[in-house]
Amino acid sequence: MHVDDYADAVVTSLRSPLREGVFDITAEHIRNGDYLDGVADRFGLARPPRDPEAPRSRSYRCSSTAARETLGWALVREIWPAAAS
Repeated sequence: MHVDDYADAVVTSLRSPLREGVFDITAEHIRNGDYLDGVADRFGLARPPRDPEAPRSRSYRCSSTAARETLGWALVREIWPAAAS
């Protein structure tokens, strides 16, 4: 997530008349490995190796749906870096 998007979410929540509740502020729902594969693909690099037999760590994914619906906040910038030309 871009720092400007996060800052915008914080400012939007502080300016909101709502005084109760907690909002998760996140980018896309994506697993770390899928993100790393996407970055490698965009830069034409090999995907990071994974051991399919290795135990997977627990997922703690969050959603910013409440912030979007309640505050009207929206992510502006992509999470994917632009590949160098």
